[in-house]
This record gives sequence, structure tokens and C-alpha cells, in this order.
Amino acid sequence: MIAEARVAVTPIPPLTPDLPFTTQPISLFHRIWPATGLAVAAIFNVAWMGFLGYGFFKLVESAFF
Repeated sequence: MIAEARVAVTPIPPLTPDLPFTTQPISLFHRIWPATGLAVAAIFNVAWMGFLGYGFFKLVESAFF
């Protein structure tokens, strides 16, 4: 005796919701702030290293001269 196979097809919902076909534009602020933040941080670091270098130079200068 051979069993008869039955196939049932059911629709499967998608894993992600329907996304719009167009993306939202990115504002100028959100495009620029990472680069601006890095530039400001680099300027502050260079200034801080300058102050430390000047202080170290003055400290060493007084010890040798």
C-alpha cells in the first residue's frame, strides 16, 4: 500500500515591512557634522599639544640654561 502525498501551499508574509521606493533626503547638517566635529577635535588636539610642548620646553630650558 503506497501513501498518497498531499501538498498545501500557503502564502508567507515578508520578513520586512514594505519600504518606500524613495529614500528621505539627508539634511546638510547631518552630512557635515561628523567632518566638522573631527576638524574641531583635531584643532583642539594640536593646540593642546602646542601648550604642552611649550611648557615642556620652558621646564627643560630652565634646567639646562
